[in-house]
Amino acid sequence: MLALFASRRGAVLVMAAAGACLVAPNAAHARPHRAGVDVRPETFVVNVATDPQLPAFNQPLVPLAQFSMSDAPLRVSTEMRTHREITRIKPTVRLSEYLAPGDRKTVRDGVARQRVVVERVTRWNSIVVARQVIARTIARAGRAAVILKGAPRTMLRVVATAYTGSSSGYNGGGQTATGARARYGVVAVDPRLIPLGTRLFIPGYGHAIAADTGGAITGHRIDLCMDSLGAALSFGRQAMTVYVLGR
Repeated sequence: MLALFASRRGAVLVMAAAGACLVAPNAAHARPHRAGVDVRPETFVVNVATDPQLPAFNQPLVPLAQFSMSDAPLRVSTEMRTHREITRIKPTVRLSEYLAPGDRKTVRDGVARQRVVVERVTRWNSIVVARQVIARTIARAGRAAVILKGAPRTMLRVVATAYTGSSSGYNGGGQTATGARARYGVVAVDPRLIPLGTRLFIPGYGHAIAADTGGAITGHRIDLCMDSLGAALSFGRQAMTVYVLGR
């Protein structure tokens, strides 16, 4: 009786009544063993120090086939095969302050990478006993998809008013408490609630930064800097939800 076993690294163990022979993927590494050696279907002990292509010590072997010596003669054949390897590229996820928290939007579709692989396949009769990669070339480079994801945010309910640099009651010179110029996008806050330097998103106003303070701005109160006095007066006083984006 002749039995074939394959290791996970591609080597093949041939077991017969007279002994055993371990065949690595390269036929030149075939290594016969004398009869009487303790060879079990589950385990095959080899010296990996002298032949690194052989399976590791006590590495499990997987049964391939078993047939009688009275069957047709063993035919060894080799052929070249070509196939394509398709690898999907992990998408690139970018945080966006323009999407609601957790929402996703694909801005660019991904393309899978394709490689053409040429390998030499060795068969014993109809059983594949070895595969050797001869060449691997890139047929299509591929690209990662780009996905926007809404950044996590903290929401605050506030009462908002508006001011301009020229009408600022803080120092009358259009300069904020942090020294920055009062301009559109600057917001006065209570630093105990919203630290200075915090980025905010305010519906109807846009992106802003907490860069100013004021004596009347305490607790859940904010003051939005506008481009003109008319815009500030038109804004008036509003209750709204603002999004804290971080610093």
